[in-house]
Amino acid sequence: DGVCFYGIIVTNVGPVAHNGPLTVVDEFPGGAPISANFEPTPPWNCATINPSQFQCDHPGLVLVPGASTLIAVRATVPLDYAKGQVENCATVKPIPTETNLANNKDCAIAKLPQPQGQPALRITKVCRPGIAGGAVSCRITVISAGTAAPTGPVRVNDAATILGSGTPVNLTSVSPDGPEWSCTALPAASLSCQIPGAVMAPGTSRHFDVTVAPVNGGRFENCARGPVEYDLAWVPTAVSSRYPGVDSELLDECRGFVLALVAACRWLWVRLRMPLPQWLWLVPPYAIGGIASYWVFERIASF
Repeated sequence: DGVCFYGIIVTNVGPVAHNGPLTVVDEFPGGAPISANFEPTPPWNCATINPSQFQCDHPGLVLVPGASTLIAVRATVPLDYAKGQVENCATVKPIPTETNLANNKDCAIAKLPQPQGQPALRITKVCRPGIAGGAVSCRITVISAGTAAPTGPVRVNDAATILGSGTPVNLTSVSPDGPEWSCTALPAASLSCQIPGAVMAPGTSRHFDVTVAPVNGGRFENCARGPVEYDLAWVPTAVSSRYPGVDSELLDECRGFVLALVAACRWLWVRLRMPLPQWLWLVPPYAIGGIASYWVFERIASF
């Protein structure tokens, strides 16, 4: 739900002091809020007249000429409120001997925050047949498949290795599809390109071509990776906080996607009531242990 805050300021613009009761009527002409709270109470005593109208009474307010008093209003309304904004009007009931009633009412409008879409990115990679000199050209395409553009830069890392030996292969050139891309210098064993998230509007696809020169014409594997924030979304915060250069906003969005994915899988499992074989429960721990062992030996071999 949306929360709107208003301030009702009552000022004595007359030539003499006011000392006595005062009544303020607060209303929402465009529709009733879910709830409304008023401060300070006491000394004000506020009550509901109807779902869209409230009345606040002060038993004995002293206002010298030019002095003011404030009533703070906190109204809660649905985020899907059709008008997207809420008008609030306050009226001071006339006091004895008051003659100018034109300034006894005033209104203010507060805009409701509108629900924002969610970014979602997809990456594809297609390599064309080898060209002269044994080099291979690959196209890496990033597609914005969500309902909103990413809030931070979109980073893509690319690297190639010889199959079997794992020997790095040089990337010799990169050709982005526009000046918005920023890529590291080549030739090098790896490449990192990034593009501002603002240009990745929903439905947009952007790409860059990279040329790989395998050693002695050997078979190689070339892999492109999206943002590391998606990987870190699966690990505890204590782990992800140690990773340098993380985009915190993108990481939060990825965590939200992961939680939604886990919740959807759990919902399907509960709804379908599919009995799972006992051996299936052993797959996750063995898979985690196997991957962890592979990473350990890979790190040891790199020293």
